[in-house]
Amino acid sequence: MRKLMLVIALLPAGCVFSPEGEDRERERAGNAWPGEADRPLAAGASLDEIVHFAYLSNAGLKERWWAWKAALEQIPQDASQPGLALTYSQMFEKGETSWSQSTFGVANDPMTSFVWPGKLKTAGRRALENAKAAGFRFEAARLDLRARVVTAWFDYAWLAESIRTREADAALLAQIVEATDARVRAGAAPQQDLLKARTQRDLAGNRLESERAKIHGRRAALNALLNREPLADLDLPGKFPPARAFQGTDAEILERLAVRNPELEALAREVRARKQAVTLMRQEYLPDFGLGVSGDAGGMARSIMGMVTAPFVRFPAIEASISQAKAELEMARAARRQMEHDLKAKAVLLLYDLRNADRQSALYEASILPRAEMVVESARAAYAAGRIPAAELLDSRRMGLEVRLMRAELAAEREKLLAELEALSGGPP
Repeated sequence: MRKLMLVIALLPAGCVFSPEGEDRERERAGNAWPGEADRPLAAGASLDEIVHFAYLSNAGLKERWWAWKAALEQIPQDASQPGLALTYSQMFEKGETSWSQSTFGVANDPMTSFVWPGKLKTAGRRALENAKAAGFRFEAARLDLRARVVTAWFDYAWLAESIRTREADAALLAQIVEATDARVRAGAAPQQDLLKARTQRDLAGNRLESERAKIHGRRAALNALLNREPLADLDLPGKFPPARAFQGTDAEILERLAVRNPELEALAREVRARKQAVTLMRQEYLPDFGLGVSGDAGGMARSIMGMVTAPFVRFPAIEASISQAKAELEMARAARRQMEHDLKAKAVLLLYDLRNADRQSALYEASILPRAEMVVESARAAYAAGRIPAAELLDSRRMGLEVRLMRAELAAEREKLLAELEALSGGPP
């Protein structure tokens, strides 16, 4: 009797049907923990240092990791037998009690039944696939964070380049105003030239201050991704970085996207979880059971109870649950197919824009910018020699400014496109 009670008591503890691969997934999650920043971010940090700091500090990324952790803890809950109920009763005879009249019992929880092992195994596999989906969504969040940090940083770098360019332009205009003023005093130029030069100088100064006013906003946007105070120090990049290498044909990029995109991997795991859900619903045709035993204080059996559920009375509901699970499976498959098509279409557009930006950058670097600089220098020399009016020099200066700004803007846009494309294709090659 006591042995039987012990067997029933130990039944739930020995019936956790952990699915194969759970330990590996837990290890993967442990290795993926971003960690905590052990020192403040330096004001003059490089882009790589800023990205690493974002991994350690961004609260949204930590949220995704904890969602992964929570999904892992669902596995033993789904793969375990329900709890036990312990009972005690005492007989009274003529108002008196006796230890020999005490009865003890152990049985499954009255609100639940013991579940056939096959059901628990299926439920555990379903929970594992959902946990893997959560893991891939963490990876997607990490890549998305990297792309957003890179985008915000290049917006910041582009602003710095724009300020430097406009500062140089303002200095040039100051020289033009000074030279024009001297020429007007000498009677070599009309007063109109001086008015135009001063107007251009003031407009350039206004645009420069407008660009400087954007520093705090761009810095705050970048600091927000780093979980820092909006006004925390972060220096403007001192020099616009060179273009990062981009390798791979369009076909190779699209193939890498289909294989490495974490969002597609998450949806694929959800499809597998839905398959396990269909199997689990089919297993509802199998009955569950209950078992209990009670005995007196002397160890003599008083009663043994067994129970088996009758699934046949729920056949319509079981059939409906199977149909529902199949519908949800097809829904998950359709969602993954649509996501793959959408991501490929987005990648194609990014590839076109990236290659177009490369083409334009090469054109500006090889011919347009050098010619614009030659025109500006030629116009300055001609103006100094009195061969052209100030208006022509100002026009050449405006063209040179626009060319320099456009080249920097193309370089920044190219890097932002590359970061977004890398996020889609599972990271840098």
